[in-house]
Amino acid sequence: MNYTDHYLKFTDEAEMLTVYQLPTDESEGITYPGCSVDVVGMIVHTPAEIDEDGNVITEAVFSEGWHVNVRSEGELPEALKPFEIPSPETPARVWL
Repeated sequence: MNYTDHYLKFTDEAEMLTVYQLPTDESEGITYPGCSVDVVGMIVHTPAEIDEDGNVITEAVFSEGWHVNVRSEGELPEALKPFEIPSPETPARVWL
């Protein structure tokens, strides 16, 4: 089976939940057959600087958006296509 990796970026977690949700006892969720999803979330662009006592000297800086990786057996589902971004040169997380 051939798989294709896709990188998605949403404004925030709430926006992601409009097109993808895991099933729960209360809901069937919103899932896509043939797709595996890895919710990365916020990506640290610059780590926080912390002194030896554990005090934050400089807050962490995060990349914009809420990130999700999708590995699909075929085409990316239409509902997810508006959120697809170009493959990053150095992804924060990859499939193994």
